[in-house]
Amino acid sequence: MAGLIRIDDGEVLFNGENIAGMSEEEFFLMQAQSGFVFQDAALWANKTLYDNLAIPLRILRPGMSAEDIDRRIGNAVEMLGVHKSLLIRPSAISSGERKLFSFLRALMTDPDILFLDEPASSLDRKSSDRIKNLIIELNNQKKTIITVTNDFTLARTIADKAIILDRGRLLRQGLFRDILKEHNEDIDDIIDELKGAD
Repeated sequence: MAGLIRIDDGEVLFNGENIAGMSEEEFFLMQAQSGFVFQDAALWANKTLYDNLAIPLRILRPGMSAEDIDRRIGNAVEMLGVHKSLLIRPSAISSGERKLFSFLRALMTDPDILFLDEPASSLDRKSSDRIKNLIIELNNQKKTIITVTNDFTLARTIADKAIILDRGRLLRQGLFRDILKEHNEDIDDIIDELKGAD
């Protein structure tokens, strides 16, 4: 959906246009309005934390001054309460902290759409709560958030619509509250499993 992998079937529409048929300029504009948080953080190992956060701004906001980049990064770090030197590399921090920085990087351009791949997994309780509270805040700001998650609490808190997949098979899609009211053996088993994992 984010266009990171080429579509081999079906369509993904952004503002009514299939992203597979977009020009390079149109695709760039779509990317400038979206952010992506990878499950494994996917920070650049050979760059400092500061440079990891600055990359989206340097690429997607080429006219932004160094001072404005500094200010944006400072505000983001303060918002999430991260207290680390930004001059170290990702290998110097924990996996949970790398996930927090991946989240910050996705927010650098103030995107309208956020793609989140298991955003709170592999985090300690405190970091997980910080991420979940931030997602709730972004949801309240009417950001479009598309997330893959096995976290039932997070899904129940933010999801308007849901798609339930099992081994690549689409079981159900629709309003999350309606899906929860249904009694379907396959769906019930999956939801009970997710509830048990919380």
